[in-house]
Amino acid sequence: MSEESKQAVLAAVIPFDRLSPLELEIVGAVLQENSYEPGAVIQLANHPLGRILIRTKGSWQSEHAELPNVIGVGALIGLEGRYPEIVAGDSGVECYALRKGHFFTIINECPEVLVRLLSASAEVAGPKRFL
Repeated sequence: MSEESKQAVLAAVIPFDRLSPLELEIVGAVLQENSYEPGAVIQLANHPLGRILIRTKGSWQSEHAELPNVIGVGALIGLEGRYPEIVAGDSGVECYALRKGHFFTIINECPEVLVRLLSASAEVAGPKRFL
């Protein structure tokens, strides 16, 4: 996917929606593209995700329930203590991965990402918006 496409995907995703075009370009440069076949295990149960995954196509699920477009944020910042298995849906899934170290570097360099993340968490009924 082109760098412009990566930036467009990021610009539509909390907490990256508050970043400038230059910041989005920097974050986009460290994203890894992943593709999973239908039914493939994306993350084993009882293991923290260790990265943020941003779905671009297809579906993923856990315990037979569809998951949000962005997963892993809650695990990285300590909001999620339970780690169910995550599998690709019936059509498979394509996503971007942002490694833990890169995420914390982004928070350090762009604190508005953390502010946006925390404000989004407060807007929902609990931290479940981020798996």
